[in-house]
Amino acid sequence: MKPFLQEYHVKLKTVGPVFIGNGKEINKKEYIMSNRRVTVFNIQKLYQRMKQLHLDGDFEKFLLGESRSFELARWLEEKRLDAGKLSDCRRYILECNEFTRDGKGNLQILEFMKDAYMHPYVPGTSLKGMFRTIILGSDMIRNRRKYDMNRRTIIANSKFGGGRGYLSKEAGQAEQTAFHTLKRNEKRIDDAVNDWMSGFIVSDSEPLDLNNLTLCQKVERHADGSEKVLNILRECIAPGTEINFTITIDTEICPYEAEEILDAVGCFADSCYNNFINCFNGMDRPSDDTVWLGGGAGFVTKTIVYPLMGKEDGLPLVKQIFDKTLSEKARREHKHYNDDIIGASPHIIKCTRYNGQTLQMGMCHIRIV
Repeated sequence: MKPFLQEYHVKLKTVGPVFIGNGKEINKKEYIMSNRRVTVFNIQKLYQRMKQLHLDGDFEKFLLGESRSFELARWLEEKRLDAGKLSDCRRYILECNEFTRDGKGNLQILEFMKDAYMHPYVPGTSLKGMFRTIILGSDMIRNRRKYDMNRRTIIANSKFGGGRGYLSKEAGQAEQTAFHTLKRNEKRIDDAVNDWMSGFIVSDSEPLDLNNLTLCQKVERHADGSEKVLNILRECIAPGTEINFTITIDTEICPYEAEEILDAVGCFADSCYNNFINCFNGMDRPSDDTVWLGGGAGFVTKTIVYPLMGKEDGLPLVKQIFDKTLSEKARREHKHYNDDIIGASPHIIKCTRYNGQTLQMGMCHIRIV
């Protein structure tokens, strides 16, 4: 008899860098950048060292902004301290593969998710969210009539409202059409107990090493192939790294197994290319085993507007979503009113530069064992 719990070992091979943020920014008083290497310090340990050197008062003023110095490297230089002799105060050192500094603003460094032992890892919630979007999007593409009511409702209601909750109720109803089929609570279809994804259990990834992290700059690539670099660096899992985790499927609840998952992956990747990526010069068609994971992967890889609506209706709707949810200042700055002329909405694709190549953020190849 076939067991009802099926466990699959999944391997993601990163093609582009993967960023899973922990919500923290490493500020300029916590790190030193030299020769494309960033040394991040433990401020508590550094304070204790300054106390031993009778510089704790000066260091407190520096941290509180009462010093002339605003960067750690400059403050250490003023105090004639050699950063190389403070190795026991370091948290870690990361390489910055390629970086172009825009002199107009301060440099931001966004930190990656790490466990209690300082090992980077990908939470199961992030991985399951990726699969949920892929499965939902592919089902919408293959079973268009099933979502006719959802499309009509979204089109009708898109004329009204705005702000952060814009069309969130309608998007939730589309998810219910796909996933809420268990009939555990027939009086409330929206009850989470009806969601068959409860039988799709995804583990956290196996811990990675700090050596698997690199610093990648945020790059916006436009449809004509031009690029704009921003003063934002992210701690990312480097291209070529293998991310390992498991999926456990309750076959009595969840209708998907390995073959269906991989079919959905290929279908969603085709949709991303046909509706969006092919509008950008120099971007290749993704293979059928391509997924996108983490922050910076972009609007299209994390939403189901194009799988649900298609390109003809999806582009003006995405343009309207930006118009209804962005502030007036952001609308003027990002100029989404030109998206229909450009033929892509959004009109930038999120990338980075690594070893001389422009790579899409979050792109990975998936293999299920």
